[in-house]
Amino acid sequence: MQPAHAQDSVRTAPPINFSTCLNHPKLSRKFFKNKYVVLDFWATWCGPCIASFPHLDSLSRKFSSDSVVFAIMSSEAKGKVAKFLAKRNIKAYELIDSVTAASRASVTFNDLYGITAQSFGVVGLPHTVIIDKNNQIVFTSELSRDLTAYDLEQIIHGHAKAVMERRDILKNNSLSGVQRRAAIFKTIAKDTIKAENCTLITATLPYTDYNMSTGKNNNKQTRFIEVLGRPFDFYYNYFTEIPETRFIDKSGLNSIYVKIEGDKDVTNEVFYKAAIDLLRTTYHLKFVKKQKLVDTYELKVVDLSKFKLKSKPLQDASSYHRSFDATDKQLVFSNFTFEDIGKGLEDYLQIPILVMDNNLLKTKCDMTIGKGDFAHLNKFLSSHYGVILKKAKHMVEFTEIVDAKS
Repeated sequence: MQPAHAQDSVRTAPPINFSTCLNHPKLSRKFFKNKYVVLDFWATWCGPCIASFPHLDSLSRKFSSDSVVFAIMSSEAKGKVAKFLAKRNIKAYELIDSVTAASRASVTFNDLYGITAQSFGVVGLPHTVIIDKNNQIVFTSELSRDLTAYDLEQIIHGHAKAVMERRDILKNNSLSGVQRRAAIFKTIAKDTIKAENCTLITATLPYTDYNMSTGKNNNKQTRFIEVLGRPFDFYYNYFTEIPETRFIDKSGLNSIYVKIEGDKDVTNEVFYKAAIDLLRTTYHLKFVKKQKLVDTYELKVVDLSKFKLKSKPLQDASSYHRSFDATDKQLVFSNFTFEDIGKGLEDYLQIPILVMDNNLLKTKCDMTIGKGDFAHLNKFLSSHYGVILKKAKHMVEFTEIVDAKS
């Protein structure tokens, strides 16, 4: 398999000559005219091809319309392909390539007997092309899963050349990470949105970059948070402090660059709220709240005297520094409220945790907790801190993050 490559210029697409469409037998060849066509060449023996089907299905659900269609094409025998696809729920049009004696005789490897595959210059599988409404090939990749929702959206809006340029940059191993990032950013439009307390600079990216920095700019009298490219669920978790177990991200934002700047002395509460509000507005998101009856753990204090040995009065929440560290063997909470320790344990155990002692929620604690299974963790908490985790069912609020435009 070869990586995607940019084209010096687009070229006219040859005809899509299929002998039959398995899941739409009456489909005409004229159907693909004046549409964006995502055409994926594949074979039953090609593992990467088959592995890409769920990805292509996901794209087709997001983009498929009267003007954007998806098709998969094989040069193999109709009966063989039909039997293979019978138990698979493929959303794309299932095409069998037309084969002639001449096209069959010209093949020396990869079973690419079809006229269409040969006309498109396919020499390896999988192979994906995108044809625009003017019948021009605007995208080519020899790895189907390389086609992202972001790429496709950009192509549909006429930015195919920029997409291919970015992909060439990402594949250029001679560039350092810093050079690659700078080159990518030259091809991407960034949005700048201002609110009363902060400014957001953001862009959707075709790759992930988990580097993050925070700090203060004394010259500008501002504080900032900059994340180079993470999925939206990271930002929702970070800015709302809602555990990952209590929300479902359906935004489709797999990687976005975010830089938030605000007044140097603005509190975390105000800064984080402004950040998530700006992101929600910019990306047209809706946060839908739902109640569900689920399995939970109740976090309870059973030995108050032992618990108080590890706790201290909470000062102004904006004035104390807290830190968290996780190693292979332990979780270390420093200056965390009891409520936030519950959230930290929830992220570790991946099940909702409810702190039952309301009068102790804001008590500040230092806890070093040995990792292990539930029984080990519970025994450790009880013996060291006078608290336990108890299994119970509760109604818990969950949030679905969805595209408000869909």
